[in-house]
Amino acid sequence: MTPRAPFGIAAALLLATACLPPAHADETWPTRPARIIVTYTPGGAADTLGRYAAQALSEATGQQFVVENRPGAGGLIGTEIFARAAPDGYTLGVTSLTSEVINPASLDHEHWPLDPFKDFTHIALLGGPPNVIIADLQLPAQTLKDFVALAKAKPGSFSYGTAGIGSGGQMVAEMLQHLAGFHMTHVPYKGASQAVADVMGHHIQAGSVTLSTAAGQIKGGLVRALAVSTKQRVADFPDLPTLAELGYPDATSMIWFALAGPAGLPPDVTAKINRIVVKSFQSPGMQQRLAPEAIQTEPYTPAEFTAFVQAETKRWAPIARETATAKAN
Repeated sequence: MTPRAPFGIAAALLLATACLPPAHADETWPTRPARIIVTYTPGGAADTLGRYAAQALSEATGQQFVVENRPGAGGLIGTEIFARAAPDGYTLGVTSLTSEVINPASLDHEHWPLDPFKDFTHIALLGGPPNVIIADLQLPAQTLKDFVALAKAKPGSFSYGTAGIGSGGQMVAEMLQHLAGFHMTHVPYKGASQAVADVMGHHIQAGSVTLSTAAGQIKGGLVRALAVSTKQRVADFPDLPTLAELGYPDATSMIWFALAGPAGLPPDVTAKINRIVVKSFQSPGMQQRLAPEAIQTEPYTPAEFTAFVQAETKRWAPIARETATAKAN
């Protein structure tokens, strides 16, 4: 039997062990399955991008990353799940322009008690589809310029639909109205497809939705596309002008989604996840998969992504607050 070490020696060994620097999480993480919380229902861009990220992480690490859809309360239910989780890299979440910028700016603390710069660790921008402004075919407006002129000539008579209050589509439309000097009544739906259907059915004059949602109806000649919010024209829609080239560069945007974790996620874990996701999303194969929906991606580091969110907050928060104030009044 091995003799026991004297108490003093054992204590010294224990103290020395405790003082050793912690093992780098990058070398050991992950050692078990993890989950990615998506705050939207299955089938949309957020869910698709979250599943692509989960697949990339599973393949790169050999551990399973499971997507859990937790919609509800404007995204708060799912967002709180990952934001309040242990910062160990085993619970991540898909955030968005809405949850990172619009909701914090437009909702009070009771309805959105999360701060994206205090409660999240920003990991990677997954990307997102651009927004498109569509119009009813019955309107005598062939271009965005024509549409704006009609709306100005009939103040208060035009309505536009989006995927909901605080959606990226609403922000783009409100920015456009602010820049062009006209007003439409916002009609929020539970999904962008319903807004497109009501433009087709002549119930509302316009829609501000993701290009991927309205692509089929645009190509089928069921609605008229007036402008897209990309920096350059979309390959599948070469005749569709951008808002920038029509004189509204400040409305250039994508309805972006991102991967985040709870605050305090170890930097080496954050960096490892970022490397895996960025490499996958910038690969030719993934770019080919994203192209049909015109989803744009950027190879941001965690620091660059945080700076991007700060810039987006500076740009969109005033519009979000102004819209929320107008609605309250």
